[in-house]
Amino acid sequence: LGIQGVPGNTYTLSIATETGVNYLSTPQQMPAPIAIQELQLLKDVELRPTSAGVLEEIPGIRATLELQDPPNERNFYLWNWKGTYEVITNPELATPTPKNCCRQCWLTESSQEINLYEDTFTDGKLIEDRELGFIAIDRRKLFNKYVLQVEQLAVTQEAYAFWSGINDQLSNVGSIFDPAPARLQGNVVNPADPNEQVLGFFMVAAKTVAQQALTSDQFALTAPDVEVVNNDCRLLENASTIRPDYY
Repeated sequence: LGIQGVPGNTYTLSIATETGVNYLSTPQQMPAPIAIQELQLLKDVELRPTSAGVLEEIPGIRATLELQDPPNERNFYLWNWKGTYEVITNPELATPTPKNCCRQCWLTESSQEINLYEDTFTDGKLIEDRELGFIAIDRRKLFNKYVLQVEQLAVTQEAYAFWSGINDQLSNVGSIFDPAPARLQGNVVNPADPNEQVLGFFMVAAKTVAQQALTSDQFALTAPDVEVVNNDCRLLENASTIRPDYY
């Protein structure tokens, strides 16, 4: 829902459907935010298989961060990231019919993995080189600049357990050694029918944001060429003609 809360306060979600059924979450106390001390972007390559099954070196950046874990308390983390870059296309050269719009867009890609951490073995310590992910880079992404924005969420132990369960199910590869999938237990119930299986989880979290811009001059990346787009830039995946406020 994107409602702004206050750390330390407790929140409960109440849902009333059009059919008169009411749902209620368990109370969730918002943790305190935890600062990101440093966001690092390191030049790297990653081996990825091509359509022919041959491994190919993909140039890019590996994003890591550093933070100071608060001492004498359990802390649970969830990280997301999104990267935004500007593209210029040639809609006037579109075939068979030239187009008047649009030439300038901003494309945003986001993390596709559930990145969790808990501080059982690092309570009160400096957490260094926590990996956020590898981001492939090409000349299109570095036409102007690539802005990486990282979102660090301090979550409850209950939320950590829920997302861990989702992550475990997504990580199963279909092997006979995979554990049997467990039913994910959310925190939303129907008070009038406690046996109803309700899907969903109401989460409160304290958010800390860090961002950094990457240009071709900073990293001197030998990024591969990309195809020139002679069409409306809005046809590109996750494209928008609205420039994000953080770009």
